Amino acid sequence: MEKIGTEGKYTDVYFQDLSSDSFVHFTTPDRAKEIIKSGKLLMNPPYRKFGTDSVNAISFIYGMYTPGTQHTHFDKNGLVGIVFKTDTVPKIGFPEEVVWKSDVNLINPQIIPHDAIVGKLDGFTPGVDEDGDPKDYYVYYEKPNDNMMESNMNNKYKDFLRQLRTSENSAIVDSVSYAYQMIFESVNYPSGFDINEFSNLPSFAARKRYAVERLTKVGEGSSRIVYQIDNETVLKMAKNKKGLAQNEVEADWGMHQMYSDLLPDLIEADDNDLWLVKQRANRIKKSEFERMTGFKFNEFGTALRLRVDEIMGKSKHAVPEEYADIMDDEFVNEVISLIVDFDLEPGDMAQIGNWGKLSDEQDPVLTDVGLNRSVWKEHYGGR
Repeated sequence: MEKIGTEGKYTDVYFQDLSSDSFVHFTTPDRAKEIIKSGKLLMNPPYRKFGTDSVNAISFIYGMYTPGTQHTHFDKNGLVGIVFKTDTVPKIGFPEEVVWKSDVNLINPQIIPHDAIVGKLDGFTPGVDEDGDPKDYYVYYEKPNDNMMESNMNNKYKDFLRQLRTSENSAIVDSVSYAYQMIFESVNYPSGFDINEFSNLPSFAARKRYAVERLTKVGEGSSRIVYQIDNETVLKMAKNKKGLAQNEVEADWGMHQMYSDLLPDLIEADDNDLWLVKQRANRIKKSEFERMTGFKFNEFGTALRLRVDEIMGKSKHAVPEEYADIMDDEFVNEVISLIVDFDLEPGDMAQIGNWGKLSDEQDPVLTDVGLNRSVWKEHYGGR
């Protein structure tokens, strides 16, 4: 694997050539035969599907055997592995699972006994952080290009890059894109506001005074204060340990790349989790959520919690039939996938204050994804 970047102090980002990797998908023997016959791992298979709204497998190059993630709903003694290669590019890869958001073509698939595979899934030795602990990591199967880079650029030159891409000379595009990154800051901070000066202030009180004098406060909770930078961006500042923990969770570039349709752009983030800068979303009411999605917000929140509890094994009961229309919705399943993939707290998604809109033409977006189960337990006394 080729290291192509870092995310803060604790996470490395890698590139893996797809043609060099192989994968395994655990399932039951009967399902394995159906899958081999179809030649694909399907997003919507003809049997009950557990887990997230995605196709998942494990990489033989960097994957780790993690039963709690990879086959929660089955006894390992009743499983086999489908070993395969593919030309379907994954969305993103983690040690526990590789994620596709489409049907996956199977190349030379073989059914292998469970126990013959697990010993080969011993992961990859990552680098270590400043504390000497192994770093987290995630993997792309396509190198970041100008489209990915664009999401972190200021809008004042996004349009220019779109026009530039009509050029047939890709070298010119790459050169000018890089030059623009170097020339322009990611964010139009107002006159008198210096993000480096802000970051180096010694205390929360000092940072708050600095921000109040130069920015407009648009929101505040128990852990963070939100300031408007301009019409397109906001700054989320931690005000205590809870805020630092939530900034760390929310400043996950992999999450924002994987769920770009659900989340406002993450633009910049402090290495020490003091602040992060995101695309601004306008607040919405429950009535507007219903207009945008077609279902009532309270019913959406209830269905969300019930389905996540079912996936996580907290409930033995299926989601009641009255919520069937909601559970069949692509947008809802994407939200559920986000919650499960990043261990977020579903109750937080059932608060209308955590939803907003980027435009009237798009689905709602989540404006706060800083509360995962670990933060909930450590800082809020959750179970």
